[in-house]
Amino acid sequence: MKRHIHSLQEISDGKYREARRLRREMTDSERLLWARLRRNQINGLHFRRQHVLCGFIVDFYCMKIKFAIEVDGGIHHYQSKQDFIRDEILISHGIRVFRVTNERIASSIENVILEISKMCDE
Repeated sequence: MKRHIHSLQEISDGKYREARRLRREMTDSERLLWARLRRNQINGLHFRRQHVLCGFIVDFYCMKIKFAIEVDGGIHHYQSKQDFIRDEILISHGIRVFRVTNERIASSIENVILEISKMCDE
């Protein structure tokens, strides 16, 4: 069965289940950032977490401004080529991608929030 998150894309049950699992099993950094993104706290914008987009699951996404946030942990050091390709596909669909490391979130969440807020204003 295919699910429709919105009218522009169909999502397979497998991808839908994976996104749900990732929402339940968020990393500490993702939880910390989600606490600041949820409930329209940044510029009144609505963010979704673990959102299926262009066949990928992005950590956070604001549909209104087509803005994705990816939280990068240690695994991303080894998959930078795949991340680059993924970002290029998202960008080709008009989606801006912001990558931030777990370390930056843990050490300076306020600066990360300010940077995200500025990017949302652009």
